This record gives sequence, C-alpha cells and structure tokens, in this order.
Amino acid sequence: MTRKITLLLPLALAVSASPQTPKKTPVAGTGATVQAVIALEDKWVDALQKADTETLNSILADTYVDTDEQGQQSDKQGILSALKSADLKFESLKVSDMQARTYDAAAVVTGTGVQRGTFKGQPFTPQVVFTDTFIRQNGNWRAVASHRATVPGEGDPSPVSAEPYIRDREAQWAEAVANGDPSVVQRILADDYIGVDAGDGHLYDKAEAISFIREHHSEFVSNRLNEVKIRFFGNTAVAQGSESWERRMGDPRLGRFVWTDTWLLRNGRWQIVAAEDMIAPPLPANKASASNEPHTVTASNEAEIKALYDRWAQALQARDIDGIMSVYAPGDALVAYDIVPPLQYKGKDAYRKDYLEFLAQYDGPMHVEYRDMGILSSGDVGVIHALERLSGKLTNGQQSDLWLRVTSALRKIDGKWFIVHDHVSVPVDFETGKAALQLKP
Repeated sequence: MTRKITLLLPLALAVSASPQTPKKTPVAGTGATVQAVIALEDKWVDALQKADTETLNSILADTYVDTDEQGQQSDKQGILSALKSADLKFESLKVSDMQARTYDAAAVVTGTGVQRGTFKGQPFTPQVVFTDTFIRQNGNWRAVASHRATVPGEGDPSPVSAEPYIRDREAQWAEAVANGDPSVVQRILADDYIGVDAGDGHLYDKAEAISFIREHHSEFVSNRLNEVKIRFFGNTAVAQGSESWERRMGDPRLGRFVWTDTWLLRNGRWQIVAAEDMIAPPLPANKASASNEPHTVTASNEAEIKALYDRWAQALQARDIDGIMSVYAPGDALVAYDIVPPLQYKGKDAYRKDYLEFLAQYDGPMHVEYRDMGILSSGDVGVIHALERLSGKLTNGQQSDLWLRVTSALRKIDGKWFIVHDHVSVPVDFETGKAALQLKP
C-alpha cells in the first residue's frame, strides 16, 4: 500500500508473579535467593496494578530495558512516564508455570502471564510468555531486562473482537501517510506482505511500504479514512475501503485511495498479507461531509481523545493533581476560561493553582459524569464538548451537585493529544444576575 498511520505500540510491561497466584516450585535455585526474587516479582506486579512508580523505581535498574511482543524496546523512564500519565493501565496480571533460576549474582524468572489493560486505549496482548532477568547490585536485587512473546495460538478470531481492531488499524495506517510515523505499518504488515502500488502497479514489500511513509509523508497535508467494510472467512478477513488525501502541491491536490486489504490471523495476531489500491477522484461534497473527512472524527482520534478525558475524570475523582494536569499542554500553550474569576488563566502553572484551590473545597472523593459528549477532529486539532456533572462533599459538610457546560480544544503534539484550551460555564439568569446552578439535562 502506498498509503496509511500509527499509534504507539502498547508498552505492555514485563508480566510478573501476582501475589494472589499460586507459584510453582522453581525447577532450579532454592532458598533465600529464590524467595527474594519471587518477593520482588510480587512487589512488581502489585506496583504495576497500582501504578506505584516509586516502588517500580526501586525494582527496576537504571539500565532496565523491556522488549515487548513485537520487538519494541522501552527504557525505565519511558515506562514510569507512561504509568504516571495513565497512558499505561494495568487492570490485572496473573501468572502460571513460574520457574526461577539463580546464578551467583544473577537470577532469571520465566513463566506464562495473562494480562488485561491498555496503552493509550489499545488493549494488551492477552497472553504472553515472559523472561525477567535480575542482578544483585550493592546487596539488592534489581531487574535489568524483560522480554515477552505472544503465546502461539492465542487470540480471538471472532468478528466481534477483531473488527474494531482492524478498523482502527486501517484508520491509523491512513493517517501515517501524512504524519510520517510508520510504527503501525511495522506491526500490522506481515513479513511476507505483498502490495500492488496505486501509481504504476508494481509489487512492493513491507520494507518499501515503511520507506514510502518515511520519505513521502511531507508531500501530504492529510490522509484520512472515509469508510471500511470488513468481512470474515474463518481466520481470514477482507477489508475494503477508501481514504481521502490532500497534497501540498501538484495536480491533483485532492483525491482518494480505494483499496482492498487481506488480513490473516497467525499465532494470535491479525496482520495484512496482501493489499491492492487505486487512485480515485475525491468524494463529492455531500458525501465527504458525511464521511470521516476533516469535519468529523476518525475512529482512532475519537478513541484517543475520549481516553484522555477518561484519564482526566479518574484523576479528578481521585483528587490527583499530577494526573489532572498531565492532559494539559505544557507551558504557556494553555489558556483556560473557568467558571470563577479571573477572566482567563494563561499557562499550565496558573491553571494548576486554580485546580488546587478547587480541590481544596472538597472533603473526600468526587464524582464526575458526562452527558451528550461530542468529539470533532481535523488533522492534529480536536474539539470535545459535553455536559459535565461534578458532585461531592464540601469541607463545610454540604453536598455539592452541579451540572456544567464544558468545551475543550486539543492539539496533537509529538503524537500525543493535549488540551490547549478549556472553557467551563453555566447559564445565567439575566433578570436576577445569578448563575442558574440548578439546571439538569
């Protein structure tokens, strides 16, 4: 395919022994050393589920490297940052067939893990085999490496679970043509992939598809998925769709790729093994306005923006100021209009102070609820609007329950969405000059 985008690969961390999971007797290595390493695995998995970065910092060596199922590597700081921002979320970790071996100042733990969670809204591989390597530093055991692989045959081939995955990856590939990030193509194209070029009809492989995105993305203003229809035939899926593009120069400036992709389920992974596309004229104006063109939202953008708001809501309910502010753009890129004075807050530091003053009014947890949420995006710009309910117990003992109108503008910066503008309001009764705080949807 000479088209298509990416999401960061899910940073599924090394799977460790769950404290609630019975551990089998190690086949090699016994005594205090094995007990110490297993205890560290227990702490590790507990810290992952709680997003306890302080404990993880003490477990992972500064030189720690994680290698995931697709061969992507992440360092210690990348993992800790993903947990702090809530991009990385673990719902559960369970292991079986644990084996531990010790070698003087080194130890290796292997096993099978079942995990549930998401990275930037994308689900983890459900079942993996893993290897964790520890070394003893200054009398303490520290993890220096983790490696995971997909369990052969693991995966759900059913259309119910596979269709959203395929649809979202097609949207990401489309966007990659213009944003230049080939990581989704690296993941979803099989190593034996063959495509038919839309321009001259020549056959090209996975390496050429990746090279095209890297070398030609600057020629495109945008490229977005319009529609896709997916049919399943056992472990094979056929996806047919189109995407609309705009080029920076040349003739024509506007057009479409119309394509057919063949997906195959192998070893628990859906991947594209063949693709063919053609160049077509742009959609008529009436059809373009009803499709996933710049005036509406692609499936991937909608999922990412919604996930960002879910993270914000969870952080607010927990009164986690760092989690709250993680969704906002850095520095002076943020401007906010809050329901309280002053007229505007300029910069992240000023808005953080506003949040701290707001949180100080409440005693205990808060509850957040949304109604009538709408999301729009075009390229790297997005808008979300909703009716938002905030409730909780105030420090004076009274119960607060208030519906607000909220609108946020977002930008994608270095591949990640951030809020650059907040506008919070309530209706005003002009006859009395008072805010109408009792209105409900």
